[in-house]
Amino acid sequence: MQWVEEGKAPDRFVASRMGRGGMVERTKLLCPEPQTAAYGSGDPMDAANWRCVRP
Repeated sequence: MQWVEEGKAPDRFVASRMGRGGMVERTKLLCPEPQTAAYGSGDPMDAANWRCVRP
């Protein structure tokens, strides 16, 4: 709602890949350009372990 009604775009999105039975297999962090996703530590298939950084 903030994006549409107030013009405030999110600073990142989290995408999910659904597997069989509707279970989430993995998540991925999507960052606005020019930022890119940088891995920290932990499970690389979990978006929580990534962050958006400027090049």
